[in-house]
Amino acid sequence: MKDQPHIEVLLATYNGQDYIEAQIESILDQSHSNLHIIVRDDGSKDNTRSIIQQIAARHPKKITLLPFGQNLGVILNFSALMQQSHASYVMLSDQDDIWLKDKVAKTLAKIQELENTHLHIPVLVHTDLKVVDQQLNEISRSFCKYTQIAPLKARTLFRVLGQNVVTGCTAMMNQALVKKALPIPPETLMHDWWIALVAVAMGKIGFVNEQTILYRQHYANAVGAKSGNFMKQLSSFLQNKEEFITHSTKTLKRQEQQALKFLERYHDELSDEQKMMIEAFCIWTKGSFLERVRIAAQFGFLKNGLLKNIGSLLIPRR
Repeated sequence: MKDQPHIEVLLATYNGQDYIEAQIESILDQSHSNLHIIVRDDGSKDNTRSIIQQIAARHPKKITLLPFGQNLGVILNFSALMQQSHASYVMLSDQDDIWLKDKVAKTLAKIQELENTHLHIPVLVHTDLKVVDQQLNEISRSFCKYTQIAPLKARTLFRVLGQNVVTGCTAMMNQALVKKALPIPPETLMHDWWIALVAVAMGKIGFVNEQTILYRQHYANAVGAKSGNFMKQLSSFLQNKEEFITHSTKTLKRQEQQALKFLERYHDELSDEQKMMIEAFCIWTKGSFLERVRIAAQFGFLKNGLLKNIGSLLIPRR
């Protein structure tokens, strides 16, 4: 264990009493044993905190439960946790999944491989997931195939501005990325999206094409796994067209706000090409049909999924 790099696992909790013990035990059972779990509870109103205290009492050297604080929401909860991290490598954890035994070891091997060729820069590594139901019955062997995302194609800033393919609960980052990404602004759509933007703009992103997590789906998922099957998406769109357009319009507005915040924060560190790309993306989020087509052609901007691309170009901006 002394030769193993020390890793901090940042666990954000909120009303997770049903699954939190199984999740923590799966982290403690990793083949890579030199790790420490830092937990921040976001003001749970159930027994989550007392369950964590009981587990921490059994593993006092492995678990730190931060003092009770105000309810921040998932994004700022993870931001607060990252501010407490000091290890060379940091992982993010949701409260309701199950980590497979070699998740840490496989992710660590990939991030060290990238660091050997890209010294002293922010590095992020993420993996695929296995989608399961509340009782851990398999829904899909591959989250990437189920949602029809292509992580290996999302390696340009313009792609990541438009679509996040990094699932935070699979991610490992080095301390350089932690420092560069903090603090995560409230304008961002999700903490892992912001971290991915920082990594792709000023560092490297690596992907392990293996399932390292049982990604539990239940009624209280903050985001969850949505099928990328075209016919299912088309059927959903036709049944809820107005809701789909309203949601897409709001999301585009928030993507523009996120991009503008990113440009403001890192303006002096971005290349002229990156700045132009972000500015073009902001035009794309609210532009006319012809402007969207022109910008998509210029930057090669496409999402994963035919219906998403059709919607990106054809849905009227409001």
